[in-house]
Amino acid sequence: MSASDQKLTTLYEMALLMGSEISEQPLVQKFLQCLLRHTDISSGMFISHLERQTNSYSFNICYSITDKPFSPDPCKQITRCGEMPLRSEFRSVQDDLQSLDPAFECYYSELLLPVGQTDAFILFSRDTTLSFSEQIFAPVLDNLATTLERHRSHQQLKDELQQETSERQRTEQMFKLVLDHVPAGVYWQNVDGTIQNANHWLIRDLSAAGAPDTKSETGSSLPSDTVNIQRLQDLIRQAQLQQDDSLVVKEGMEIRNKNYYLHRSDDSYLWVELNKIPIRDNNQNITGLLGTYRDITGRKLMMEELLHAKENAEQANRAKSSFLASMSHELRTPLNAIQGYTQLMEMDKADLIEEHVEGLQEIRKASDHLLQLIDEILDLSKIEAGHIDLRVEPINPIPVIQEALTLNKHLADRMGVSITTRFPDNLDLSVMGDSRRVKQILLNLVSNAIKYNHDNGTVELSMDQIGTEFRVHVSDTGFGLSQEQLEQLFQPFERLGMESSTRQGTGIGLVISQKLAEAMRGTIEVSSQPGKGSIFTLILPMATEHQLPQPMQSIELSVAEIISRGGEKTTTLYVEDNAANRMLVKKIFSKRDGDRLLTATTPEEGLEILRHETPDLVILDINLPGMSGYDLLRHIRTEGLHINRKLIALSANSGPEDIRQAEIAGFDAYLIKPLNIPEFNRQLNHWLEK
Repeated sequence: MSASDQKLTTLYEMALLMGSEISEQPLVQKFLQCLLRHTDISSGMFISHLERQTNSYSFNICYSITDKPFSPDPCKQITRCGEMPLRSEFRSVQDDLQSLDPAFECYYSELLLPVGQTDAFILFSRDTTLSFSEQIFAPVLDNLATTLERHRSHQQLKDELQQETSERQRTEQMFKLVLDHVPAGVYWQNVDGTIQNANHWLIRDLSAAGAPDTKSETGSSLPSDTVNIQRLQDLIRQAQLQQDDSLVVKEGMEIRNKNYYLHRSDDSYLWVELNKIPIRDNNQNITGLLGTYRDITGRKLMMEELLHAKENAEQANRAKSSFLASMSHELRTPLNAIQGYTQLMEMDKADLIEEHVEGLQEIRKASDHLLQLIDEILDLSKIEAGHIDLRVEPINPIPVIQEALTLNKHLADRMGVSITTRFPDNLDLSVMGDSRRVKQILLNLVSNAIKYNHDNGTVELSMDQIGTEFRVHVSDTGFGLSQEQLEQLFQPFERLGMESSTRQGTGIGLVISQKLAEAMRGTIEVSSQPGKGSIFTLILPMATEHQLPQPMQSIELSVAEIISRGGEKTTTLYVEDNAANRMLVKKIFSKRDGDRLLTATTPEEGLEILRHETPDLVILDINLPGMSGYDLLRHIRTEGLHINRKLIALSANSGPEDIRQAEIAGFDAYLIKPLNIPEFNRQLNHWLEK
């Protein structure tokens, strides 16, 4: 065979290789063998991942054939000096081949055959000349580059498919693991309601109480075959589990967290929280239903216990509130007579000897303390029950502070304590609070500063504004508090060692004050030094809208001015079953010129008087025998006996809910026992004006 025919045979063989080999490695191996045979060269290599740089190039050796042993590392990147041509080129070796590997140290020339942009064959020769036709090999090498690109693309797709298959298998295994071990029942069914599969938790939970688990000897869940599905359908009345299924499979609704009561075949039961969603195909047609549930039987039982405990606690709280309200009423009723007659006697103290005046003062002081104790216990009870009655609005604190000081002035004079004030002029006097409750807090803080002070001590009130906070400081020169006492300060009924002293107190005033301050989004802070005194600071938020409420005008009236009203004669009807209270009001009216008082001891007697008399004012006690004041009011309105006259409720019940009930019933005002006689006379003057 001639040399030309041999070359053509080699080229034909290379072309056949590109068409017959289906993977890259055997193709390049056989192609390299053909190149060596065609060029009569004994050593060569195939390189990939070719990167051209200036005066150098780097690559990885994928396959080689050498005279001496050589094992290339396909992962090792090699860099050589010189340039890798874009076309085939035979040239002298431009670097030391021994640095590449000792197997190549005896070669002086190299044939560079680029295959595309990233691959090439390098053949090493000991000769300095070579008979080689670049024109013959160029089309073959170009076709090889195309073939390699196709093989690699195919291999990449194959690798991606293999990776995707492995990932899917791993996901399926994980899904099965989760499905079998998630502590919830899972099942799915077709649109006809036939359950197609379920996890072992569903079988286990729906089995008869105490039945063995549905796990195999290996510990994995039993296969969800027809036997298990049939067993599931036998365990329960299937209609229970499939309630509302039509809403899901026909209307496409999703059912979320709905409670179902499932009855097992052995008459045991369980509560489940069930979720149902439709299963759809690619065309969004509903093909079935997926259901998941959690066993909430324990939660249901716990909720029942909690509800039962809550009902018991609420019943006990109602009983306590009812008892306190009843005790308040029963204590206020005799207090009305005690304080009322004391006030009447004080109005005539000019006719009394000094000893009797001092006795009246002690009676008044003791009854005031008892009334304060009653009010504080009721307040504490309401606070603990979360029923604080508040009306938080922008208020001007100055009148409230002045009123608290005025009400404590008598106590300060009696204790020999002086009160000073220190107010800056540039305060924005609009704070958020309930004026009645703010006054209650300040009364407590100021009275404590007076009571627990030294003789001839000092109490100072000051206020300032820091940012959005308004602060009222009540400082005293009293005994002061230790750190241990400060930690116990806001505990109910804690008097901090003053139980055996002569200073009156209950130990709950500060507790109530702190709770009220917190309910108005404020607080009370305390700093103290034993032997030097204490500073109590009431902190309230500033009003966002700086609109000051209009200050109330303070009108000072003497007792004579309060009682002496003048004008036409009036008639008042007072319906009261308690003889002491009737006598007290009679005494009050006896000192009012021109005002006649009619009294009735029963509701029926009161109605009879109204039918024959025309009183200007009707005062009804709420707790009447046989018929309450509210019932009596309804009879009065039914007969039209309420026209052109004021109807006033009088009761020892002092709660805000009692006042609201009276307003709803239609009373014009609500009076609370015990009566404050000067205030009562002012109100009578207002109601009896023509």
